[in-house]
Amino acid sequence: MEATLRLMDQVTVSPPWRARALLLRAQALGVTPQGLPRAEQALGRALKLNPALSRAWTRLGELRWQRGDLQGALLCFRGALQHGEDAEAHRLLSMALRAGGAARGGDSDGDIMAALRESRQQAEAAVRCDPADGNNWYVLGNAYVSLFFGGGQNPQDAQRALGAYAQAERVDPKAANNPDLHLNRATLLQYQERFGEALDGLSRAAALAPGWAEPRRRHAHLLDFLERLRAALANRVRPRAGRSRRRGPELGGASGGGGTSDGLHPLRPGANPGQALSGRVLFSLSPPERVPLALGVAVGGGAVAVVTVYNAAPEWGVGVGEGLSVPNPHLTLHQHLHQGQVPDSPRPPPASRTRRRYHGEEGPQCTARAQHGRLKVRPPDASHLLKRQQKLRLFLDNMAALRDKRSRGELDADLLEVTGSILAANPEMGTAWSLRRRLLGTLGHHWQEEELRFVSACLSRSPKSYGCWQHRGWVQGQTDTKPLAISTGMLDSDPRNFHAWEHRWALEADPDPEVELGFTGTLLGRDFSNFSAWNHRLRVLRRTPGSPGQGGGGTIPPERLRQELELVQNAVFTDPNDQSAWVYLRCLLSRGPTPPRIIWVHVNLEDATVAVTFSRPLWVEEGLTVTLDGSVQEGAWRSGEGRPRPSHTWLFDLPPFPASPPSHILVTWASDPTPRQLKLRPGESEVWWREPIASRDLFWPEVGVADPELLQEVVGTCRELLELEPQSRGCLLTLSLLLGALDAPGNGPEIQSMLRELQEADPLRGGFINDLRSRAEVALGLLEAELGQGGGACELRLPRKALTSLPLLEWAGPVAELDLSGNRLRRIPKTMGALRRLRVLDLSLNEVTTLQGFPPLPHLEELDLHGNPIGDASALTPLAACPQLRRIRLADTPLAAAPDRCARLAELLPQVTIALS
Repeated sequence: MEATLRLMDQVTVSPPWRARALLLRAQALGVTPQGLPRAEQALGRALKLNPALSRAWTRLGELRWQRGDLQGALLCFRGALQHGEDAEAHRLLSMALRAGGAARGGDSDGDIMAALRESRQQAEAAVRCDPADGNNWYVLGNAYVSLFFGGGQNPQDAQRALGAYAQAERVDPKAANNPDLHLNRATLLQYQERFGEALDGLSRAAALAPGWAEPRRRHAHLLDFLERLRAALANRVRPRAGRSRRRGPELGGASGGGGTSDGLHPLRPGANPGQALSGRVLFSLSPPERVPLALGVAVGGGAVAVVTVYNAAPEWGVGVGEGLSVPNPHLTLHQHLHQGQVPDSPRPPPASRTRRRYHGEEGPQCTARAQHGRLKVRPPDASHLLKRQQKLRLFLDNMAALRDKRSRGELDADLLEVTGSILAANPEMGTAWSLRRRLLGTLGHHWQEEELRFVSACLSRSPKSYGCWQHRGWVQGQTDTKPLAISTGMLDSDPRNFHAWEHRWALEADPDPEVELGFTGTLLGRDFSNFSAWNHRLRVLRRTPGSPGQGGGGTIPPERLRQELELVQNAVFTDPNDQSAWVYLRCLLSRGPTPPRIIWVHVNLEDATVAVTFSRPLWVEEGLTVTLDGSVQEGAWRSGEGRPRPSHTWLFDLPPFPASPPSHILVTWASDPTPRQLKLRPGESEVWWREPIASRDLFWPEVGVADPELLQEVVGTCRELLELEPQSRGCLLTLSLLLGALDAPGNGPEIQSMLRELQEADPLRGGFINDLRSRAEVALGLLEAELGQGGGACELRLPRKALTSLPLLEWAGPVAELDLSGNRLRRIPKTMGALRRLRVLDLSLNEVTTLQGFPPLPHLEELDLHGNPIGDASALTPLAACPQLRRIRLADTPLAAAPDRCARLAELLPQVTIALS
């Protein structure tokens, strides 16, 4: 070290570089403990020369922490962050905050919790600064662990800690060799009773640090605890008289509120509300760390349950032979495999788990102190009231002057002053902005710069004023310069100001992609939860060469796409429940809406119509033609859905044929160069053509990434995250869409399971998720039915699928029999007009109250409506437009019990047989 210092002394350093030279000298001095005081002095001198040298701040903080000055270290780390974002400073500050919270044992719970929450925020900031550094993810995992154990034991904190540890191993191979990571994760897994994984983690930590005794000791303790628990369960220890110490308290509160279970038979894995597990204590066990305390309880029927108790006060206990009751138990079936062995029995015993607070309350207490008395608000003094009255009087006088000038049509200099005074006080006055623009438009030139400064002042008062931003955009349109400084400044103070984002986009006719991506990346690094920043980033990517709109094939270039997916992965692992990154991911994998195309053509000579169904609803006025044996037919198209609106299905009436019917039918559309050709054989009256159905068209038609391997990588990431965050709404939705786009028939059960879990995780969007589930069920039914094969009747059966809507009917053109019984349908969509071949429709046991909007189906013969709440005959009026309808079943409907039902139905549908029972 001394030789290094002598070499440094021989180097002549210019003044601008002396601070960095002192930093290097401090690093050399810090090699040995004896040099630490001199290193601290050198760092102090370096910071006097250059206070913005953040590396000197962090190194000084480390040295102060080493000598026990934790508060001094915190000040240094915060000092480093005052001069810019730095991953190392954020990481060290997070660690110091947790160390300070642990050291301040006598401080209030609120202070400690505040330190833990800030520690988590600093760790998240470190991840945003450098998501490729595994140490940052490791520290974030530690912050979540501390928050879990010290802040209420929120299960989400535990899952996020496990997610951060997994991400640390994924992005940085060195992190996988960190024994502390494996030990900390094992601690959390043991608390979650994932004993097998905890043992594996402890084994891994011991292998990576052979000289570290703690992993081996804890591994031995946990293995011994599980073995003793297995042995006690195998021996079925019975209570012995005279051993009872005292009556133990009931776990979880009073035993009332639910029935007592007879053994374990009424209980199911998971939560059991309204139930209670009761029995006699046979034994109690715990590892040396006393977490958890395991109580073996005989619950009747020869069954023994293990009740695990956490956070019990040292004096709390239950004697052998005493009774114990656990209301609302959570049942878990355990079987743990470690190194090829099952330590806790070949057929694992069920374990009921409850957690208790210290002193008999559930969970660790987080003290909330009530504030006595009322909040005292100091009344304004007389001078303050006088100022307010003067401002109000001035504002009202200016408004009166503005109304007077507007009524007289005066556009003069006084109006500019009046509107300026009004808008300075209240930038939301749209009338004032409008009159100001009319006046400025008469002034010629050289007023734009001054007006921009005025608008900037108004924006500083009201950053999200619609009038301010609209006026600024108008002023910018009168100038040739397009400064971005105002939007940059506004977004720096409020990164979610969508007005500023839109203004920035409007100013940039041809933005530099790298500059804009860097700008959005900086703001997203501060906070991933920013829909506006993600949206701006997507706009920039789609405007670059090789992206949609630039002739590059409709997708983002593969190398850029992988970079974006890496950014999204860091965002979702940081906060899996934030929706902005998930929305961006789905947009990233999507292209613009696909252009409409013809997917189904049906020709029927009996009703003399040609039906053409498109992939999207649209207007057909011209460009769609029918050619019969080389002769172009003249005529108008009408909607097959019975409404003058954009429709999926359009109909063309064929003229009468004087001789034999045509044999070659050609349907062409100006927007699609490929003609649809159909050949009608002699004796046939019907022919159709249908585009083959693909999973992607039904589940996610906008998917623009053609590489299945890339989509499979995204699926793997989603599955990995879902193991850590099973309630992540964005992950469940994205994974279900991806599985459907890749291979819906093969992934059908998993898709259905994902959507059921999504409905449980997101009850507030029940209608949206019900529609998703309905779309998935109809799509799977269409793919399984193999529609359109051969000339026979095609069937589509979707009974008891919990359908709340009927999407994708435009793809079901060949269906002749449709079973929708036992669902939750309330109305019939007009898109059913695409089912020109439908003969039998079963809508029984749904929730349909009216058939208003039911399209005219030319070949419908039978309709089953029994079990629907139809109470009036007028609800069936649209059925009169179905010429072939012969039978309707209305049993178990309110209409079937109406006294005048027969006469009303006979008048409405005279050719139809009505079954009322």
